[in-house]
Amino acid sequence: MPTRRAVLAGLATTTLGGCGAFPPDRSAPSTNAFTGPQVDVDLSCDAAAGELRCVADSGTTLTAENTGRVVVARPDHDDVVWVSRESVPRLPPAESVRQAFPLEPGDQLSIATPEPVGEVHVYHWSPDALRQTTFAVDEFGTMSGPDG
Repeated sequence: MPTRRAVLAGLATTTLGGCGAFPPDRSAPSTNAFTGPQVDVDLSCDAAAGELRCVADSGTTLTAENTGRVVVARPDHDDVVWVSRESVPRLPPAESVRQAFPLEPGDQLSIATPEPVGEVHVYHWSPDALRQTTFAVDEFGTMSGPDG
């Protein structure tokens, strides 16, 4: 005869076993209906190369269906448009787009930066430009080479 504890544990496993509250791969961000796609972007600055590097480490593949625009913003510099739809309501036309859709994990963007950068933000706008999400923020007071 099963104990009360065994019966309760069995019910919890049966009830919660098929719970869809978590994405199949919990290590990778996913698309959320309220926040939009999620991407982890790694930012690094290399003085020897004179560049700021942005790497999409993991997350949702960005397409024209789930993304209006992704921009790298730096103080006292023009924004760099990583990917963008041709037309995004409420946003000015993109002057120069660095990459065509899709933007997938592993994709990289290098930006020439001959001076210390300051604070860097990577922003994502929804296709209708009503929602903006920050994918990454980092501060680079001085650029460092491979030795740190």
